[in-house]
Amino acid sequence: MSTETRPAMKQVKTSSSIRWTHITTTLVISWVIGMMDKISVGVVMADKGFLEDTALLGQPGRLGLLTTAMLVAYAAGMPAWGALVTKWGARTSLVVGMAIWALAIFMFGVSSSFESLLVWRVVLGFGEAVLYPVCNTFVYNWFPDKERARASSVWYSGTMIGPAIAGFALAGIITAFDWRASFYILTVATVLICIPMAFFLTRNKPAEHPSVSDEELAYIDFGRPAENTTSRTSQDTDDGPKYAFIKDYRFWMITLAFLFNNFFFWGWSTWLPSYLHQARGVPMQSMGNITSLIYACTLITIYGSGYLSDKLMRRAPFGAAGFLLAAGCVFLAINTASLPTTIIFLVGALMFQAVGMLMIQTLLQQTVNNSTIGRAAGIMNLVSQGLSTLSPFIVGILIGSSGGSYLPSFSFMAVCLAIAAAFIAVLIPQKY
Repeated sequence: MSTETRPAMKQVKTSSSIRWTHITTTLVISWVIGMMDKISVGVVMADKGFLEDTALLGQPGRLGLLTTAMLVAYAAGMPAWGALVTKWGARTSLVVGMAIWALAIFMFGVSSSFESLLVWRVVLGFGEAVLYPVCNTFVYNWFPDKERARASSVWYSGTMIGPAIAGFALAGIITAFDWRASFYILTVATVLICIPMAFFLTRNKPAEHPSVSDEELAYIDFGRPAENTTSRTSQDTDDGPKYAFIKDYRFWMITLAFLFNNFFFWGWSTWLPSYLHQARGVPMQSMGNITSLIYACTLITIYGSGYLSDKLMRRAPFGAAGFLLAAGCVFLAINTASLPTTIIFLVGALMFQAVGMLMIQTLLQQTVNNSTIGRAAGIMNLVSQGLSTLSPFIVGILIGSSGGSYLPSFSFMAVCLAIAAAFIAVLIPQKY
């Protein structure tokens, strides 16, 4: 329980910081490249060359389906990766997942038919499904309770840095070359950067890493239950029901909040470039720069809320407030005529949403144990990502049925954020 009295964090001057220099660095870079892969369609579908090459010009429903198909595989792959992370370990699972998504992103770049594009988006979704179970497992194994929000804020910031870089980088590549070149460059980044980092810099647990000092190991272990320590002499255990968390109402409040967060995020990330370029008349390169600005500003609230929530050891109030403020910003953005004012509200929306999203990950780590963290992350994502796969398609249909107006679709996304806030708020009285 979060209300239990915990001993003060042991003051140890560690002679190594591998958990920060190796683990979080690998995770954040993985997310940066992974998110660029996932939202690349949202950028290229604003390019007329892509639409003409693939015969998708004037077909918003099919364009939305490219992201929806990826998300279906993304969600379906989560439980499988959750079980594999438990069996293989986070390190091996991450390397295998990266190899799969590198193949998928390359093949998407050489495809021309809608059917082929759809298949490789499905493969991409399955490969990238490894990230959530892996990241939650790494953070649980490598960080003490008082550092988990900050550790999660580092890898989660990659979900915003990736789109921020993608906004101007992919738009620049498309402008200088063509849309296919952007996918070839993403493939190279995965093969030459992400996979080597995962293989050489990480280990499943601190005790397995040759560079971790005894002092850092003791610091990580302090305050953990004896069966969950990472000492060099301890043995892995998998005692107890493997899916006990399914009976815990806290797990379902977190999962449902994540569901409605994902309804917002995937609709937003897929259609934001088109909204700026087509509905507001922003030129392609400027659209990329504005999109990058929106995502980059979220780093302020991600790192800030991670630090404060670790200091206060409270997660739910931050999450509920973040989602509620984000909902207000989305509603104001779509109802504002001035483009600069709209951009300010769009920035605010994602800054506040990022706080809620970060708290969901930390709450999951706080409410499950070592032997079930991978499985819990898998099931949470199966439900939340699985049901939210329709979001890009729904948003596309709302845009098409309203004659190109984005008001119904943005209103839909604002309501989703408000519902996410309500589910997280349920955990506030329990002092989470």
